[in-house]
Amino acid sequence: MEKYAACTSSKALGAALRKERKKHKLTQADVAFAAGVGIRFLSDLESGKPTVQLEKVLQVVAVLGGAILLRWNSDRS
Repeated sequence: MEKYAACTSSKALGAALRKERKKHKLTQADVAFAAGVGIRFLSDLESGKPTVQLEKVLQVVAVLGGAILLRWNSDRS
């Protein structure tokens, strides 16, 4: 079953990633190592720091088995 998390802010994205990591009973160190990022980076990401590097975010998302999908509102001009 596919699950989605609507993330419209860096805080929402960080919270969604933290929730998924904990669901799988992984530590920040586990995920950071697997994604090739530092523990400090992962902590900043999960805390909602708005200036994290996109490529590293994508690496973390991939390690957790996710993907970033964009949805455009059709009523926006």
